[in-house]
Amino acid sequence: RFLRGAKQVRLVIPILDARRDPTAEDLKMVGWLQENEHPYIFAITKIDKLGSNDRRKCIARLAKALQMDDDSALIPVSSLTREGSTTCSRSSAKCSNRGKKSRKLLRNP
Repeated sequence: RFLRGAKQVRLVIPILDARRDPTAEDLKMVGWLQENEHPYIFAITKIDKLGSNDRRKCIARLAKALQMDDDSALIPVSSLTREGSTTCSRSSAKCSNRGKKSRKLLRNP
């Protein structure tokens, strides 16, 4: 509901658990974001709970489930190690600073 009325959405960062498959609601949200041309990246949480081989498999699995051509919009994030926090912050800052020009910067068909 919030996003429907928002006129200046610069970036949406949905959160997905690395150990779970995207839900029907997650997939519905991706479709809505694409349909409404809102830029987005996914924060993939709990990535520190996976080994390096499982991490690669997880990212590939999520990209496939979300029907993405590549995994560039999937940002592994860990609250424990702080991995990914800088990437998310920088993406957010770029979108805030560039306004509508940033829409092509991130995942947006």
